[in-house]
Amino acid sequence: MGAIFAATDSVATLQVLDATTMPSLFSLVFGEGVINDAVSVVLLGAIDRSTKDGAWTGGFVFNFAFLLVCSFSLGALVGLGIAWLLKTTTFSGPHQV
Repeated sequence: MGAIFAATDSVATLQVLDATTMPSLFSLVFGEGVINDAVSVVLLGAIDRSTKDGAWTGGFVFNFAFLLVCSFSLGALVGLGIAWLLKTTTFSGPHQV
């Protein structure tokens, strides 16, 4: 159900936006929609693999903890890498201060 709502929200928004007049906003909304869909699919897969005959198993806790640690680590590494890149890179152009 969450995947349907997340997909519908971004698709409806993208139909209103024009990619030629606001390309940055269009790209941000499109990326946010893709991330929402990916998270929904991964969580659904984790819950589906963790249940057996409708009962929760011990593998659910391990699978959830593994996904949590891996996702947090990947997000932190990418965030720190981009922060370092933006701090050390000098941008030049007509719109830069």
